[in-house]
Amino acid sequence: MNQFSDLLGIKLSIKLAITLEPVVANGAPHVRLTCNDKGMLDGPLFEKQTWIHWVDLLDLIDIGIQLSNKQCSAERETAVMIKSIMIDRFEVIPQWTHLATYHNERHNTDATSYLGFNGLWRFVIDEPFYRWRHRITGQGWLLQPITASHDLNSN
Repeated sequence: MNQFSDLLGIKLSIKLAITLEPVVANGAPHVRLTCNDKGMLDGPLFEKQTWIHWVDLLDLIDIGIQLSNKQCSAERETAVMIKSIMIDRFEVIPQWTHLATYHNERHNTDATSYLGFNGLWRFVIDEPFYRWRHRITGQGWLLQPITASHDLNSN
């Protein structure tokens, strides 16, 4: 056994559940949803929906939600609400919304889970999920495997 994750009881993938709900007063929003560059939706969102995606235990996570082709109206709204992003039973929204970026046509950079402008909302975890989770929740660091090489002839 080389790693702790080689044990038979260790799951090698983690489950992501992403729930979006549209605001359709001015028509269904056109949404492109991706996770680690895998397209999960690219079209109109008519009703609240949940997508399930599995990622490898040590993979990074990059979730993108893009609203496009929105027709602005002062009276009626079209938008996308991010109701939930759950990663291996750990709820990311709304507690960690401030870690996401939202680049949009109005240059509104406030932390949000309500996408009311054409633009791209991204939530990126740039390290394996459990290392990230331990760090942001103040539980300390998980050990990170390193490879050490020793030259037996050097003294």
